[in-house]
Amino acid sequence: MNFMIKKQGITVTVMTITIILLVILAGTITISVYSTINYSTLSTWANELMYIQDIVNEQLNASSNTVFTLEEIVINILDTDIIQEQFEGEIISEENNVILKVIDLGKLDITNTKYGNLNNPKDVYAMSQETGRVYYVQGLEVEDKTYYTLTDSLKDRFGLNTSHGKLTSVVFVPSVIGYSNKPITVTVKIPNTYTNIVITTSNEEIQIGSQTVKENTYEYQVNTNNIAGNYAVTVSYNDGTKTLTSEYKVDGYDITPPQINPITYDDIVYKETNTKITDYLTNITATDESGIKVMKYMVGTVDEEKVKEEFASNTNIIADGKINLDRTTTVYTIYAEDNAGNFSILTFDKKDIMPESWKDNVSYIQDRVPIPKGFVASQAAGENTKNGGLVIYEGTTPVTDANVEDAKRTRNQYVWVPVDNFSNLKRQNFGSLDIISNKVSEEYWEVELDLSTGMPLATQNTDYVSETTLTEVQAMYASVKAYKGFYIARYEAGLDTQRTSNTSLVKGSNIYSVMGKIPYNCIAWGTNMADDTNGAVEVARSVYPVTNTNYGIVSTLTYGVQWDRILAWWLEVGAKDGKGNVVTSITNSISYGNYNEHVIVAGDLNDGAKYAEYSNSLLASYQSATASSAKASGTRWSLTTGALKVASINNIYDMAGNMWEWTMEGNTSNLRTIRGGGLYSDGSVYERNRSQSDQDAANTTYGLRIALYIKQ
Repeated sequence: MNFMIKKQGITVTVMTITIILLVILAGTITISVYSTINYSTLSTWANELMYIQDIVNEQLNASSNTVFTLEEIVINILDTDIIQEQFEGEIISEENNVILKVIDLGKLDITNTKYGNLNNPKDVYAMSQETGRVYYVQGLEVEDKTYYTLTDSLKDRFGLNTSHGKLTSVVFVPSVIGYSNKPITVTVKIPNTYTNIVITTSNEEIQIGSQTVKENTYEYQVNTNNIAGNYAVTVSYNDGTKTLTSEYKVDGYDITPPQINPITYDDIVYKETNTKITDYLTNITATDESGIKVMKYMVGTVDEEKVKEEFASNTNIIADGKINLDRTTTVYTIYAEDNAGNFSILTFDKKDIMPESWKDNVSYIQDRVPIPKGFVASQAAGENTKNGGLVIYEGTTPVTDANVEDAKRTRNQYVWVPVDNFSNLKRQNFGSLDIISNKVSEEYWEVELDLSTGMPLATQNTDYVSETTLTEVQAMYASVKAYKGFYIARYEAGLDTQRTSNTSLVKGSNIYSVMGKIPYNCIAWGTNMADDTNGAVEVARSVYPVTNTNYGIVSTLTYGVQWDRILAWWLEVGAKDGKGNVVTSITNSISYGNYNEHVIVAGDLNDGAKYAEYSNSLLASYQSATASSAKASGTRWSLTTGALKVASINNIYDMAGNMWEWTMEGNTSNLRTIRGGGLYSDGSVYERNRSQSDQDAANTTYGLRIALYIKQ
């Protein structure tokens, strides 16, 4: 008998001979008409299935308790030959169904399998409770046949049936069934009746051990020096009549960690109703050449030296690419392990996940709301949800239940108004349309854009739109579309000192959206219809001008489309007023507006509230509202900003009454628009109302409210 061992790559000559033999020797048990790839695939699967079957048998011999099985699963068989050969002894229904129990490989300490890794619902191993036989539910389609379990012919073919100990072909037995991040060796078993044995590998560094004789078999250990990497083993031999070639490919070596796909802004989902908040991450995926075995997550960070250890006992499995997020926690770590035992982690802070184009002007994300540079989102109860009116505070110090009352009186505040559907950024009708001030018509126009072109609507009187306004409104619309919302001042614009006449403008940082300030009054809209300087428009723009790089926002006077969007949003989400009552219509503001018909008692007022009596178009000096003070129906008071508890809806104060507020709307009669009613109005004037005034009028009860759009 002659045999040779060669440490060399597969040469062109060898490959040519192999191809010729495949054609000439059709039908031989080793190669048949099938490719060496199919042979290798079937050999790997058969060895893996035999390995699992042996462990299952050990469990069944030790105890009848099958604690390693899970839910039931069904195999439907239509081929009668498969039924006879592979499902002998099983209970088969009239529909040709066989009911099995899924095997939990983890409970059997079986790892690194190439198959049965839940890549789909049927990619599992399962056991028959009738016969104890192990099946691969998905089935292995190879050599024009579907294999579900080991047959006697398969066992004989690959030397797995030890009843006679005699091989009928060359068998390759890898040291690892499936994948490994350690070097893989292969035991080559060859019938001792074969001669002229030549073993080669595709890697010249790989060593092949000496021949070992075991019963009727020659055995060789390939890769005795544990060279890393995948490789091919080729065996050439003579079976007594002809020269044959068999090949086995080691393709399970993998040292590349899984690639966890980045988390994007669209992967974080936030849903809020009146009773429930759902915040979760979806589309969590990873890729790897050996396949992903498991993905898990944990709250917070993990010690990189103890990743494997910490996740070994972690039960937070990511089975469907989704994890629920704790609203009070923002940092998470995702863990992915492949079938070879490699792993990787991805730690992220959900507050930092946003489109790249946002990062210059947005500090972080909370509940899908962009928090602009220069502000923090409130963490205090009642101010920290999107549908309830999420409040931002100027500055960097966190706002919590512990310091919120102080922050209300010292830091500028704004409320997020969602515009998830951009087509909702429009003026709307509210209430009875027989009242002209409720209508959206040419009587009251707006610097409104055509959403399809980004240009002013053709029906508007563009003679009254300055170049500055045109640039501004286009930027505002683009921002709302990109960020899906805008911010509105929580309070009417406030000052430190009282104004009694239209003296010079107060601008910039001396204008506040803070509780307890004197309302900014005695202010005109602008110089004239075509000139928006020297009035409320100019003042609003001065608070956070577009040139200010310390903030990620720009301030403007509130636009009519923004005012109406606020009212529509209240109705959409069932907003609550300061007494906790749901706002069901915008038709009665008496209960939450400072009108002359509204009765105010001391208990209705926030701490530090002040009032000024109104008579003959003038306001007296502001004084503290004490427990003994009360406002009866017909009494006219101006209150400091945020004074009246019930005048708050979704954290926005005083949109009904107290001060009429200029907006960017106009009137075809060369008048500008004021909204919401004033302290002397009766109860028939509501938030929805549009009224009109000369653009240069500076009435004692005319004020303004600032809106913000995020820069792009």
